[in-house]
Amino acid sequence: MIRVDTKDRIRELYFKEGQSIRAISRMLKVARKTVKRALADAEPPRYHLTKEKPKPVIGPF
Repeated sequence: MIRVDTKDRIRELYFKEGQSIRAISRMLKVARKTVKRALADAEPPRYHLTKEKPKPVIGPF
């Protein structure tokens, strides 16, 4: 997974400066597929729980 700042830099180079995907991949030393994914996904990555957190159990009192 690429870092958020790299993703922002890719989007800036492509949309503001008009660089090609190939030029961006050479400049930042990432795969062209990675550049395409960064351009397709505009939102920052979110954390997803893999399994639910255990709930505290209150015993009878």
